[in-house]
Amino acid sequence: ITAGSGDGAVYILGNAGNSTASLNNTIVANTSGGDDVLVNTISGGTATANGQGNLIETQTGFTGSIDVSSNPNLAGLADNRGPTPTHALIDGSPAIDAGNASEVGGLTTDQRGGIFNRISDGDLNGSLLVDIGAYELIQIDYGDAPDFISGTGDAEVLLENGDDDFRVSFAGADGDTARAANATRVTYNATDNEFMVVWLADGIVDNEFEVWGQRIDGATRQPINNQFQISTMDEDANRDAFSPAVAWSSDTNQYMVVWQGDNISGMDNKFEIYARFVSASGGLLGSQIRVSTMGLDSDANSRASSPKVTYSATSNEFLVVWTGDLDTGDDGLIDNENEVFAQRFDADTLSPSGSRMQVSFMGGANGASNSFRADNPQVTWNSTTDEYFVVWHADDDANGVVDNEFEIFGRLVAGGGAPLGVTQTRLTTIGGVGSTASRASVPDVAFNPGDDQFLVTFNADDALISDNETEIFGQLVTASTGIPSGSYFQISDVGLAGSASFFGSTSAVVFNPLTANYTVAFHGDEEVDNEQEVWVRRVDSTGAVIDNDEIRLSTMGPDGDTAFGAFNAAIAFNTNNSDSLVVFQGDDDTAPLVEGESEIFAQFVTDTLLVDYQTRGADDGPAHIRVAGMRIGDLTDNDPNGLPSVNADGDDVDNLDDEDGVNGLVEFTGGATQLSINVTNTSGSSATLFGWIDY
Repeated sequence: ITAGSGDGAVYILGNAGNSTASLNNTIVANTSGGDDVLVNTISGGTATANGQGNLIETQTGFTGSIDVSSNPNLAGLADNRGPTPTHALIDGSPAIDAGNASEVGGLTTDQRGGIFNRISDGDLNGSLLVDIGAYELIQIDYGDAPDFISGTGDAEVLLENGDDDFRVSFAGADGDTARAANATRVTYNATDNEFMVVWLADGIVDNEFEVWGQRIDGATRQPINNQFQISTMDEDANRDAFSPAVAWSSDTNQYMVVWQGDNISGMDNKFEIYARFVSASGGLLGSQIRVSTMGLDSDANSRASSPKVTYSATSNEFLVVWTGDLDTGDDGLIDNENEVFAQRFDADTLSPSGSRMQVSFMGGANGASNSFRADNPQVTWNSTTDEYFVVWHADDDANGVVDNEFEIFGRLVAGGGAPLGVTQTRLTTIGGVGSTASRASVPDVAFNPGDDQFLVTFNADDALISDNETEIFGQLVTASTGIPSGSYFQISDVGLAGSASFFGSTSAVVFNPLTANYTVAFHGDEEVDNEQEVWVRRVDSTGAVIDNDEIRLSTMGPDGDTAFGAFNAAIAFNTNNSDSLVVFQGDDDTAPLVEGESEIFAQFVTDTLLVDYQTRGADDGPAHIRVAGMRIGDLTDNDPNGLPSVNADGDDVDNLDDEDGVNGLVEFTGGATQLSINVTNTSGSSATLFGWIDY
């Protein structure tokens, strides 16, 4: 009993009768206005106060044993575990080991209960003596407990899963730097729980780039069978495929792979969009199909590029979008007037539905000017309204945009129908209206059905923040209208703030309906200038960036070595287990690979709701009493609370490098695993070592 005010923090009054108080192993101290214990009588009454093993600073009328009468040296009232707050005994308190063990009254624990024995060797001097007061000095070591958040309760965390940076492509012989794989994309097949990865590689003929594919099992997170060739651009080094993309049909359980290629006889560099359908087992269905016809086949100045594709389960069709340039007078367009076009494909018949559609109209009506151009389209599908949302970057001459002021634009397209509205909508205003010093480019887009929302991510150089410093930004868009919601916001923060030497680039985004978060992947030189790696960051449905910093996914080559790197990430989401598969082009030195040998790699990452391990004192988390002569590892210390961390090293960082019976987290998958634990027990008593497996 401490810090009372007035005379008699414990006041025993005999008022015309008999009052008796018994105090055993009790602290009564720090009263501000008089005696700590006061015994008094009135009206002929009697009063008695006695007991053993007490610390009482001042008293009047107490007839029991006062073993200590000095300041008890207590900590403030706090949560020291247990159902109620307590005053801890500070090291050196005269109450330590000063009580009377014969007067514990059958109590086995102190006021806190649990592991806190009523009699303990709290000062580790080898003597089991009771302390005075409700709090027994007991040194606790929480060790290095694994945990993921600073507070209690559940948390959503982003964790890497599966093999680290596993290799997907095999372009040419290992060690051959003349062959390369790049430009990868990925989609998910919910029926078979697998991913399809596509990319470009000159795997057969040097400099003859074709589209290749590889299926990845969503359950085992391992490749299924071998890679296979999808495109056939005449097997001629002058005829190549570029920019592949892929989508999956839930109705037919087939993939549609699209790419840019020059495959017209007698016309090198006449680029059009081609496609091929692939079965769920990786079989090629029929021949490759020509999707676009931009001008005459004899006109190499009319061309198509940068295709993307998505699927509508409601209309059972694919929508292919691309950048097109027509200089033959088709639709009134002129040479170098790049616009975004689209073509629907019936998923059952594997054939075009309807005619080619023009989605963008940059710089006004067709033919008005070729100073304004659209490029790098991307597309997703709104399952609620059966509408597509097509986004791209361009400069325009409307709504305050000027020539060479590149912004992100978007337009809705009806499933089974045509573009909606009169024209496109401007989605961003980077650097303010009319600023050519700032620009946005290379968008990606994902749909959130629960909030009627798209998230568009893109590269941006915002002069209002830092000129020439490219980062990843985002813009929320109302899905039912295609109109921006709120302002654009920064997602990445690569390298030194304000430094143009570090940048984030080429984002890819998916939505996780299980956590209602977006996961954004991109490449950047976060830690060392020009050492490019792939990073991820999550964004919630309000546009708030969840993670405090970018989370690194790739490790290409030795850290700090700019000769190796990872680039151009793509991402797809697994609706069965909350995994996302991130694929990317990488240059690694893991044998048999060598410097300058570019291949496709992949990494699974999971945005998941994890149950808190509850390793803190407030949770009554796991802890052990320090016993003289008994320890795990080489050192122990007294911890006021659990110190959880992702890597189970919180206690080491906080104080001593202690309790390291196991050095760090030990991961294993199947088979027998042996662990060697460094344990010391010279206490003279037997002890049990407890461990657990998290799975």
